[in-house]
Amino acid sequence: MAVALMGLAGCETQSHMEAAGNAAAKALFDEAHESNGVLTERVLDMPVTDVADLPTTGAAVYDGYAGLGMGTTRNTALVGEASLTADFRQGTVTGTLDNFVGQVDGGSYKAFDGSLDVRRGHVGGAAGNGFAADVSGELSRGVDHVVVDGGLIGDFHSRGGDEAVALRGMTTPETVFTLNGTDYAGGMTVVGTR
Repeated sequence: MAVALMGLAGCETQSHMEAAGNAAAKALFDEAHESNGVLTERVLDMPVTDVADLPTTGAAVYDGYAGLGMGTTRNTALVGEASLTADFRQGTVTGTLDNFVGQVDGGSYKAFDGSLDVRRGHVGGAAGNGFAADVSGELSRGVDHVVVDGGLIGDFHSRGGDEAVALRGMTTPETVFTLNGTDYAGGMTVVGTR
């Protein structure tokens, strides 16, 4: 009888720990989601930098957020941190999207391991936009695995004569979003300021 009670107590303790972890992850998600929305509105209020007006020297690091959503049966929404570097002299864009938190298919909120890499990006030119890049990687936690493989396009934004102080991008329609081996319609936005 004592062993059975100890087993129940252990389950109850684990259940409380999981609930506390879910509450903490939900709080992180809510904070990041709100911050992402505020930054996105701020950047969208800035005019788009014309490709001809983009800097041709120097580099800038843009820090902000990435928001990812998938058309699963129930809600799938993740928010992570974004850090992209535009090297205007070389005409390249690279970066990392990581520290994602959110929920998959209506499950509990949790922090995800892994990252999405932004690579082989270029500024202006053939992009017809401010920038274009590849984006791919895997985010995982427990049994849940989110894989992204595709492209990212976007624009730089200016403020008060200061060119390219911010950027905002989104995944291309060809981007593939996979959850636990099944492809779903999805999308991701990235926003950052220097």
